[in-house]
Amino acid sequence: MKLISTIVLLLFPSLVFSQAVFVSYSPISSFEPTVYDMLTCTLNNTEESQEAYLDMIVYKEGELISAVRTDVFTLENGITVINSFNINSVFSNVFDVSEEYGAVMNDYMYNVVLQTSQLPAGNYTFCITVYNLNSVALSNPDVCGSMYSFPINAPNLLLPDNGVNIETLNPIFSWTHATPFNENVRYTVQIVELFEGQSSYEAFEVNPIYHTSMEQMANIYQYPVSGMEFKPCHIYAWRVTGEYFASNPSEIHEFIYKCDEEEVFEEMEDSSIESDMYYTLSRDITYKITTVNSNFKILIENSYSDITLDYSILDNDQVDLAASNSITNILSNDEVLSTGTNIFNVNIELLGLIPGNIYVLRINNLKRLKYLKFKYEEDL
Repeated sequence: MKLISTIVLLLFPSLVFSQAVFVSYSPISSFEPTVYDMLTCTLNNTEESQEAYLDMIVYKEGELISAVRTDVFTLENGITVINSFNINSVFSNVFDVSEEYGAVMNDYMYNVVLQTSQLPAGNYTFCITVYNLNSVALSNPDVCGSMYSFPINAPNLLLPDNGVNIETLNPIFSWTHATPFNENVRYTVQIVELFEGQSSYEAFEVNPIYHTSMEQMANIYQYPVSGMEFKPCHIYAWRVTGEYFASNPSEIHEFIYKCDEEEVFEEMEDSSIESDMYYTLSRDITYKITTVNSNFKILIENSYSDITLDYSILDNDQVDLAASNSITNILSNDEVLSTGTNIFNVNIELLGLIPGNIYVLRINNLKRLKYLKFKYEEDL
C-alpha cells in the first residue's frame, strides 16, 4: 500500500496536497487583459516560510489551452500579495509547461499571446496551485478564478473612402472610435506613399512614413499646412493606430492626389475592330463620359504575371451585363491579361446595350479597381 501511495505521489503530485496555502484571486479588467494579470493573486501561507513555485493552468470556453510555471520564490508565512507592481520581482521567469499538462493552443492565439501577452476575446478560467520543492501541492488545485477578455478593437476608417481622388492639400481624415469605447484611447494617423507595384500593406512594411499625426483623443484629423505636400497623381495609403491596438491597427485605405484626367490615344486602324481609338481607365468613376457607337479598345497595364481578366459592365441599376469573351485581348484573342501593356477589344455587339444609356466598365482583378464610364450611341 505504501508503494502504491508513493507511485501516485510521483505521477500525480497535484492529486496530493495539504491545505497549507489559500489562494484568492484579484479582479481583472476585461479590457486588454494579459497572461500576467492572471497571476495576480493573494497567497495566505499558514505554515513557516519555505521555497515554492506556482503552476497555473488556463481554460478558454472550457478547453485546456495553456499551462505556465513560475520559478522558485520564497513564500513567507502569512499574506503575500502578488500584483502588477511586484510580480516581476517575485517571479524572475515564467515557463510554458503546456505540453506537460496536455494543453493545446491554436496558432492564432499562440501568436497573439506571444507578440502582445494579451488574450483574445472569450471566457477564461485559470487555476493556480502552489507547490513546494518536493512537488507536493500546498493549495487546493480546484480553487480557480475566472474572467472575460474583451480587447479593444481598432477603429474603422470613414473618410476619405478607399480609392478616391483628393483635390485639397489639407484633406480631413475621420474614423470610428475604437470599441469598446475607452476614454484613455489615443489615436495616431499614419500616411505612406505607394510606389509602383506595391500594395498598401507592403508600403507600410518597407516605406518610410510620409506623415504621422500627434496622439489625439478626437476621431477626426485635418492634414496640416505644415505637412509635406502630396505629389500630383501619386497614390497614398493611410491607417489609424494607437497604444491600445498597436499590434492590430485599423484597416488601410488608399487615395490619389489630384490625378489628371485620363488621356485618349490614337492608334493605327485594326481591320478587325471598328474603332480606331483606345482608352485608358480611371481609378474611380468620374464625371467624364466617353461616347462610343461601335466596338472600342481599352489599354490595361499589368505589373504581375498573366491572369484571366475579370471584368463587369454595369448599367444604371448595377446589373452586370458582361458576357463571356465580350472583352478580348487583341493579340491572343482571349481574356488573358499578360504582363505589361495590353490592348483589349470591347465587343459592343455581344452586350445588348441600349442606345442613349450610360454604362460603367469595371476591371476587378488589378491591384485596384479600374473604371471607364461610357455612353452608347447607336451608329446612324
